[in-house]
Amino acid sequence: MKYFPITVIDDFFDDPAAVKNFAESVEYNDPNETNYPGVTSKKPIPELYPQLADWIQHKLMSIFYHQDSGVGWDVDMEFQKIAPYDFDDQFHILNCGIPHIDSTANAVVLAGLIYLNENPSLDTGTSIFCKKKGCEFYMVPEEVVKFSRKYHSTSDSTEFIHIAQRHLSMFEETVRIQAKFNRMVIYSADDYHAQTTYGVKGGPDRLTLRFFINNIVCSDQNMPLLRKF
Repeated sequence: MKYFPITVIDDFFDDPAAVKNFAESVEYNDPNETNYPGVTSKKPIPELYPQLADWIQHKLMSIFYHQDSGVGWDVDMEFQKIAPYDFDDQFHILNCGIPHIDSTANAVVLAGLIYLNENPSLDTGTSIFCKKKGCEFYMVPEEVVKFSRKYHSTSDSTEFIHIAQRHLSMFEETVRIQAKFNRMVIYSADDYHAQTTYGVKGGPDRLTLRFFINNIVCSDQNMPLLRKF
């Protein structure tokens, strides 16, 4: 169920260069078998820089809720870097994100990111997908999860090309949001989405701040797309 509209906000930070520099200064995990590509900061942002985390989430939630509405929530927030793979074709299937929805295990309902590359390459933003007609009951098979995790750990996953192509064939891209320095993108956690591409061969890492909002409780307002007029 869609709870929040796809939302794009430019010029989110007053001093984005300071946030970018901070993101580049922190330690990152080593590549591993994760459900996401690239690497994330070893510590979450609320631990690294509590004031920054508080400022981001309160500004974010104020977009959808009144300050005096008694809204409460939990948040996961971290920096992410994704290195482009060594393909001449930027749109090689293994240099593109895999359409997915964010985990519901922790009641995630709202997710998004802020682009932190000052001069991002074209088509390194975020794509939103829907299932194609006739594929409404398609469920992501375990082999997609299994092989994507192996690929994210930089293991040889030649077989994943065919699995990824088959998975992608079930979807159509409905929105493409270009990466722009200091742009925030927000979407419902159950919107299928992916990185459009990881970047161009030899280009910089795709640097973002990503967040997941869960367990939203509000005394007098429902989720934005469920409100009655």
